[in-house]
Amino acid sequence: MTVLLEQRPRAVDAATLLALRDNPPRAGAWAMQRRRELFGRQTLLRPTPEGPPVAGPSLLRRGELVALREWPAASSWQASDRVAIPLDPGDAAAARSYVEWLLELAADHGDHSDDEAT
Repeated sequence: MTVLLEQRPRAVDAATLLALRDNPPRAGAWAMQRRRELFGRQTLLRPTPEGPPVAGPSLLRRGELVALREWPAASSWQASDRVAIPLDPGDAAAARSYVEWLLELAADHGDHSDDEAT
């Protein structure tokens, strides 16, 4: 089991992300800290569209929910797309796939953990 540090590490691995599932307050604090570093105090809220729940990954594109067969590659997104990833909190395998996908996205687009807030 991964022991979470009090301060957010500069680089995050899959074990740390999975451990955050059991510590929502720490996850929220680290997420807010990183958001402030990247975007200042600006926050954008977007409503969740009404409709039937999706069984797997999907994209909300121009108001239409598009079901996907696999985790979406960021290169396939369009500017206004929103990603919907339903996860069952008790599904450890899905959680691991999700965090591995997040880390893959970060690697594909460069890890900005060393960026200064602008």
